[in-house]
Amino acid sequence: KDGEMVSVKLSPAEHAIIVSRESYYPWKKDVKINSGQNVNLAAIYVSQNPSGNIITKNDKDYTKIKTSVQKNKLATKDQPKKDSAELTSIWVEDNTVMARVGEKDLVVIRPEEEIKNLEFYKDRNDAVIFSAGNGIFVIEITKGGTQNFMPIYKGTNPIFTSDNPDYIYVLDGDNLMQVII
Repeated sequence: KDGEMVSVKLSPAEHAIIVSRESYYPWKKDVKINSGQNVNLAAIYVSQNPSGNIITKNDKDYTKIKTSVQKNKLATKDQPKKDSAELTSIWVEDNTVMARVGEKDLVVIRPEEEIKNLEFYKDRNDAVIFSAGNGIFVIEITKGGTQNFMPIYKGTNPIFTSDNPDYIYVLDGDNLMQVII
């Protein structure tokens, strides 16, 4: 479950850890365990069937939310988004999601479609949400090994904003939605 801590004793070796939950995409991580070492992993849970609410024009906050989504500026190298502890920064450069972890710049992903939005995933600094083409996706920032990549929302031409770790606001054409992440 989200937030649940599970402890598993493993022999010193290379292991493939797979976390699965019904109705969610599986999460996989390859890890090397050394003798006496503790490794903490944090799985990403993304529903295969996203849920949320449609926000209609009758909603008192409709215009405010729609404007917030439309004004969500794409982070640049000069004005990156930073995690709450300011240990990791993310931005888009030449249609590539970039991350700075410590002093190292990493290429996270270079999609074929134009990147329209970028945010950290929930309250984490190891995964980002981005919109490109007809979808919104979450991808891990990684220094190597398995990089989990999962769709959050599929539509026509979505853009989004996030000011809450539990959901995003998505504007897709004339449809405004609150999608639970």
